[in-house]
Amino acid sequence: MDLTFKAGAGLVVARIFGKRLFFIQYVNNTPVIISIDKVKFPLEGMLKRFPDLQGKSYDEMRTITAERIKEHLDKMTTEKEVEDYVAEELKSIGCQLIMKSKPGFRPVFYVEGKEIGVNAKWTY
Repeated sequence: MDLTFKAGAGLVVARIFGKRLFFIQYVNNTPVIISIDKVKFPLEGMLKRFPDLQGKSYDEMRTITAERIKEHLDKMTTEKEVEDYVAEELKSIGCQLIMKSKPGFRPVFYVEGKEIGVNAKWTY
């Protein structure tokens, strides 16, 4: 399962295999696999979701946010739970879901949080 988000000025793909979670971030149009600690979450979204991070450096906020997400992921038992949690958590941090895709199925596209179908053309 892949969840594609617009995060700041770029795209981030959350790739879910069972309970394992990988992130792919595009750097100069090249996909790079990264850990959740390296995802560049929007600053305003992190502060909105976790107000107690106010006054910390961006790197500290990113690390603490990643740790909190990891703690919740450890409690998950199914891929569907992980998918739902990651989608909701990243939306609450300020990332915009633009596409969901499962292996063997057509991708489902989203505009402003609303599903627009599997055959729609999209821009971000």
